[in-house]
Amino acid sequence: MGLFKSFSSFATSVFGADQSCTMPPPEEMFDTPLSAAADRFLTACSTELNLKQQRLADQWLGDSLSYDIDFERGLLQLCYEQRPPALFDAMLVGSHYHPRGSWEWAWNNPNAAASPVLPKSALAAVGETHNLKYLLSGFVPVPSDDFPWYLCGIALEVTGALGAFLASNGDFDYYLLLDNPREGGGIRPN
Repeated sequence: MGLFKSFSSFATSVFGADQSCTMPPPEEMFDTPLSAAADRFLTACSTELNLKQQRLADQWLGDSLSYDIDFERGLLQLCYEQRPPALFDAMLVGSHYHPRGSWEWAWNNPNAAASPVLPKSALAAVGETHNLKYLLSGFVPVPSDDFPWYLCGIALEVTGALGAFLASNGDFDYYLLLDNPREGGGIRPN
């Protein structure tokens, strides 16, 4: 992973390990019963996530050996042994900080301004329509390991992106939406 050191230092400087936040209690985020419309929407999001992730794995991720990320330009490059590198547009969705069990939407993190991020407006209408408070709060408790993927499923449905990608760095997992795949490198080590 040619840029992983750069990614690591960038990610730590941008997203840090501070995460000093006021996180709403889980009951405030999750105790509201879902309407039938919300349940249908979330089921569609989960179905679409599974389909898109399978396609992404089959076409791009399955035989990749490594990746590089340029957060500032919003690019992800996958490298392969038997074919040319693939380049994707990448939009940061959010980060999961394991020690705290918290999710922070990228739009909430003032340090992520240098990166293409999923805007709050993309989620606000859905959050308000379906009373999904976790789409409107900058920090959200993470009730299970697959919850960040659940949030990515909603982001995929709202944006129409190709799929989602997980990049880990120590205690943090960063989730990105991928789109516009093309052959060729575009990320050069610093």
